[in-house]
Amino acid sequence: GAAPSSLGRGAGNNDPEEWGRLEILHKGSVICLIGIGSTTELMLKAALIIKEKKSIDATVIDLRFIKPLDFEGLAPLIAAHTTIITAEEGYIAGGVGEAIAKFAGESGHVGEVINIGAPDIFIRHATRAEQWAECGMTPEDIAALCTDK
Repeated sequence: GAAPSSLGRGAGNNDPEEWGRLEILHKGSVICLIGIGSTTELMLKAALIIKEKKSIDATVIDLRFIKPLDFEGLAPLIAAHTTIITAEEGYIAGGVGEAIAKFAGESGHVGEVINIGAPDIFIRHATRAEQWAECGMTPEDIAALCTDK
């Protein structure tokens, strides 16, 4: 289907991002929310809740490519944010979030990297929204990871 309107670019900026590079949808601080494909809209919604509940303007990233990972684009983002949260539709084990967490660790990141996605369990047949809720993948769940501290 068509991409959600919330993923549309601002007026006058219709140049596509460079191939293989991530896109910064919203520049903030402290918390960096990394969406991958369909989870990008989820991260945009979570950022609104985090702003409302914690008064933190989170950065939101559309990773865009998982192979190759845009380590060059990720490095300054990891260095500039205390908390990095990744959300992916696939299994967390062996997923892109794990690769980002490993890279952050190797880069000397002292904050935390939280990976959310499908746990390695059988997920019952349901709508995507219901499946995501079962895996703790709602905007509220993501915001709670930041606001419970």
